[in-house]
Amino acid sequence: MPLLSTGQEINEQRFRADVNSIYGDGRVAFTETIGAYKNTNYNHRYYDTEKSIFGLGTASVVYHPFEYFVTIRETEPEDFWFTQDFNTDTPEGTFVLNNAERIFDELAATMKLKKKQEKIKGRDKKVNLRLIEYRNQSKNLVFQLKFSAEEKIAQIFIHSDSKPADAPNYLGCLILYNLDSSNYAKNATALFVYGEKVVDVAQLYRNALSKGSGSYNSYEWIEGASRQDIHDKLKALVTTYNSERIDPEGYAID
Repeated sequence: MPLLSTGQEINEQRFRADVNSIYGDGRVAFTETIGAYKNTNYNHRYYDTEKSIFGLGTASVVYHPFEYFVTIRETEPEDFWFTQDFNTDTPEGTFVLNNAERIFDELAATMKLKKKQEKIKGRDKKVNLRLIEYRNQSKNLVFQLKFSAEEKIAQIFIHSDSKPADAPNYLGCLILYNLDSSNYAKNATALFVYGEKVVDVAQLYRNALSKGSGSYNSYEWIEGASRQDIHDKLKALVTTYNSERIDPEGYAID
């Protein structure tokens, strides 16, 4: 039986047990898996982990809030996942490379997940990167695998439909409009509000304007509206719009 680089035994039973444990914990926001907050990079919040596959220190838990990209008018949904990298030159990386897809295929069959695979070729026209997704009937990601031949890395992703306990509490969206004389929106900004509560929407509007959110002559408050619904609404009204995250006092937040 091959051994981990740490000297421990590698076997499929442990791999399955670790994956199942982390997946199950993801149903309750990774409460046992997530460790201390590390940093935020490109709007992604990174956390250390208390659990990992084979007990190795190559894992992270990552949270990414909903994000809108003005230049391409597209969104990236809120997501929360566990990820772990394996060097395929190590015994544990070789095990993942040779066995992970088969094992996740079996899990997917029992969970009725749909598999999708993409192969990306390098300059030498050989397959350099394989991306495998497993989605549920709601088309949400449950598992992902990535295999990079060039970088010699295998990656496992286990997704959660929750969010971390320290993620800001989303309250709703304050939409700022610049209306013309015919009441058509010339441009707009969506201010997604996070915090404890909004006491006075009119005051929030005034605060947002005073703190540099632009020059607008009308507003709309939509409590609890999903970020995607706001995007769809504004995409139909204006060519492009800006978006920010603010607190109930009108200050921008990360």
